Amino acid sequence: MPDMSAMSEESTRGPEAGPAIRGDGRVEITIDEDVMSARALLTPASSDGRPVTRGYIEQLLLREGVTHGIDWQAIDAAVEECTSHVPGAERPGEVTIARGTPPVARVRSHFSLHPSFAAVRELIDQASVDPAAALHQARSLPVAFGGQTVAVLESERAGTPGTNVRGEAVPFDDAPVESLSAGRNTRLQGDRIVAAKSGLLRISKSELVVERDLSLNCDVDNSTGDISFPGNLALSGTVADGYRLWVGGDLQAKETLDAHEVFCRGGLSAAGGIIGKRRALVRCRGKVRGKFVESCTVESKSSVFVESFCYNARIMCLDRLVMGQHGKIVGGEVRTAHGVSADEIGNRAEVATRIVVGSDFIIARKLLITKEKIESLQASIDRVDRRLAERPSESLRNRRLRLAEKLSGHTVVLENLVKKLDRNEQATVVARSAVYPGTVIEICRAIYTVEEAMGPSLFRLDVPAARIVVEAPSGDVDGELEAQS
Repeated sequence: MPDMSAMSEESTRGPEAGPAIRGDGRVEITIDEDVMSARALLTPASSDGRPVTRGYIEQLLLREGVTHGIDWQAIDAAVEECTSHVPGAERPGEVTIARGTPPVARVRSHFSLHPSFAAVRELIDQASVDPAAALHQARSLPVAFGGQTVAVLESERAGTPGTNVRGEAVPFDDAPVESLSAGRNTRLQGDRIVAAKSGLLRISKSELVVERDLSLNCDVDNSTGDISFPGNLALSGTVADGYRLWVGGDLQAKETLDAHEVFCRGGLSAAGGIIGKRRALVRCRGKVRGKFVESCTVESKSSVFVESFCYNARIMCLDRLVMGQHGKIVGGEVRTAHGVSADEIGNRAEVATRIVVGSDFIIARKLLITKEKIESLQASIDRVDRRLAERPSESLRNRRLRLAEKLSGHTVVLENLVKKLDRNEQATVVARSAVYPGTVIEICRAIYTVEEAMGPSLFRLDVPAARIVVEAPSGDVDGELEAQS
């Protein structure tokens, strides 16, 4: 219970004031239970009583042993308010007249979030429970990259004892702190905790965890913005047109992937298929699997498997394209290093369909870029030659010399690229049921144009003759297909 002192009638005026009389002002002092503050309640004197004075309050404080943190300014203001009180008006309230000095708690050494992550602690906590909700709220996720510092060691900070209003020492306590520790995919490195792998940063029971796998049960649209995640992403919603996906691991899309720009350093599985508009691009390092591919470019440094159809698509891979049992390739262009296997290629409407195998599509793209540079340099040289013919000058001759040197360098690059273009002269193109006019087959730069509908066909390169020959597919094409897929 608070230590309360109510003034007696005899002590109201203080020792020097003589006996107390009815109507004198009164002071009640209350000391809080923790002895960290003292309060005074002043009662104004009546018209014939003696008022409360500063000296009297000082005597009461001494009697109560209050010696520390006395607020004389507050006491003087309270005395002034009390002595100027008008009868009938509201009486003055209780006033704090002394305050102790609180102790400063000791902070034990501990690991705390790096400032860059501490600034998004609320987002980390939300993403630890519901990544999709965090994404909708902030349009970003708390991501840590391998080797990045996620927590730092905070040195111990000494505590300081306090002093109560009676001048007694108040011991300090240890401050409650969250001490983080290294969990899954993080490691202790000296005075830091660093991410061992890239992924979503979570805090689970004070453990720092980096999750390589992220599941998002939401659509990718204006509410989420583009998605960038360095681990493996499983996406249950759809991707609206115009939004980008960058995934550092594998991407699994459970719905149709409406591709605008998709970059994936691992493999891609699109259960609902891949569809795009205009210049949509899907680029992966690993294998690509999908129900269908339509109106987009798909690039893979591995193989591509499509279950039902490729329609007006560009498929580029460094292994092979394998279509499902009834898979069709209609329109567009396919470039693979080791072959193509489909049920049908082209259609009865004779839609232009180009199949190129045996070559490296990345080298082919570099070749195209180099050729464009050579053409641009040659055009510049031609312009300089015309100006030299009209008005020769040393500066023009020097410019032509520099352009000619660049042209020579790019020509060497072109020659080296041409040597690397062909990857597999044994690559084949298989149509298990039919191939239609409008289809052009190219194997290591040898070209075969289909001019009439053909049944089951296998196209291969006759290397000595440098031409494509057509044969009946082997009887175990379905078995080969299963093995390849």
